[in-house]
Parts: sequence; structure tokens; C-alpha cells
Amino acid sequence: MERLEKEKGKIADILNHDLGKHWYDSIKLAASDSKRAKKCGDRLDAQYVNMLKIYVNMLKDAPVSDADAKATKSREYVDGLFQNGGPSTDAFVKAIGMEKARDMFETVVFGVR
Repeated sequence: MERLEKEKGKIADILNHDLGKHWYDSIKLAASDSKRAKKCGDRLDAQYVNMLKIYVNMLKDAPVSDADAKATKSREYVDGLFQNGGPSTDAFVKAIGMEKARDMFETVVFGVR
């Protein structure tokens, strides 16, 4: 995670996009970031590519996770999205309704059912 955070620091001068407070903030990785920039597209694109490369290399060395524990955490997260809301979740609920949105999140997006 140190390498990701260091990479994130390279664009610390670009204005942050305040996403507000959300129920899931406590589980976001420290390297998570959101920027508000109109003239920095090339820098943001380059940073995205660099962070993706770092992340993929981290995965190569990561231990295999317990499938049951991962499924449980994923189900808890999906439940949290539909109990507490989230930007994309709310948009899908509004567009296609609660039942269809939940079905899509459980089967397609997170594969918990």
C-alpha cells in the first residue's frame, strides 16, 4: 500500500473532489482518491496507469484469500449499499427500481448470489 500512497502523492497539487461523507468511508483504502480537474487529464491518466501497474504487481505477491470470507464481506457490502445507499447504487435504483438493481448488483456486479 505504501507504493500506492506514494504514487497518489504525486498529484497532491490537483484539487480534490469532495465526495462527502458515506457509510463505507471506513473501509476505503488510504490510496483511494478523487480529483476535480479539467486541465490535468494527461497527468491523471498517467497516474491511473502507474497505480494500476503497482496494484497488479501487488496482486502477484498477495496471498490467496479465503473464498467464503470474501463472499461474506462482499454480501455485507452489497447489503450496506442497499440499506444505506451509494452514488451508483442510488442511480441504478432510480433508473430500474430496487428489485432489479439489487438483482444486478448481487449477480453481475459482485457475484454474491
